[in-house]
Amino acid sequence: MKPNLIITGVVAVLLLLGLVLGIGDDSSSSSSSSSSSSSSSSSSSYDDEGAGYDSGTSRLSVHPLAALTIVSGVLALAAVFVPTMPRNRQVLLGAVGIGAAIYGTYVWNQDTGRYSFPALVMVAPLVIVGWAGYGWYQNVQRGEGARGSLDDADDTGPELVFPAVVRAAARGSIGLDLDVEASPDDIRDAVGRALANRGNYFTTDGCAYSVLRHRDDGLDCAIVSGFRGTEQCTFSVRLSGTRLSVRLLEYRTENEKILWVIPMGPATIPGYGSYRHFLRALTREVRRIDRGAGARVVQV
Repeated sequence: MKPNLIITGVVAVLLLLGLVLGIGDDSSSSSSSSSSSSSSSSSSSYDDEGAGYDSGTSRLSVHPLAALTIVSGVLALAAVFVPTMPRNRQVLLGAVGIGAAIYGTYVWNQDTGRYSFPALVMVAPLVIVGWAGYGWYQNVQRGEGARGSLDDADDTGPELVFPAVVRAAARGSIGLDLDVEASPDDIRDAVGRALANRGNYFTTDGCAYSVLRHRDDGLDCAIVSGFRGTEQCTFSVRLSGTRLSVRLLEYRTENEKILWVIPMGPATIPGYGSYRHFLRALTREVRRIDRGAGARVVQV
């Protein structure tokens, strides 16, 4: 899981918990409530006092923001069960969905008080449904539909062990060495099959592979964004005797930001998830032609 994705999930859960713990009765007038709610552009407030009641009752008849929060939570929980959804995304969606549903249900059942809601509840239902549905469709098109959350499982031998690195520079030094006893033609075919395997949409961000140039000893390839078709990073595949090596060539780093201002975590390498997927896919394909092929992740 990307560090920024973990941080985003933690922030979302903490925000929901903070809203729940910060609930209290509003003893101020309705004019001060209106002033308070209009002072923030990133959240909305709903004042139960003096608005939205059925005649002759003291219970709120309609609470649209609470209803949207509940809907968002339910949809996040439903997305957990989308086929091909990886386990790390399932845990994140489940935590956010449960928190949102509990908070929305709590507010819905209150008689008085003023409650704050993140502006995200307005668009979250559409975002969740669109992302999960489109990702599922993409995985069906890629032939990933039967793998479920085990998209990186290796049935040909031991899993690759990647070192625990956080800094982008350390990630950029990650490569793969394979010692394989096979004909060059068979190895080239294995590389071609690995490049055709785009992997799970949810873990590779929808990226694709592109061959930039053919060389006497291998290929130069690029990872291309599936959304805008922009080049994200490049890597080399080289064959020297029985040694097949993969190395990152060029890459850039970026920090995702909240509201385009606040950094969410350490710098990341766009396309790095697809690069790691290629290393795993290439290892599987090489082991299918040489069951005894040695594979190891290296830092150079």
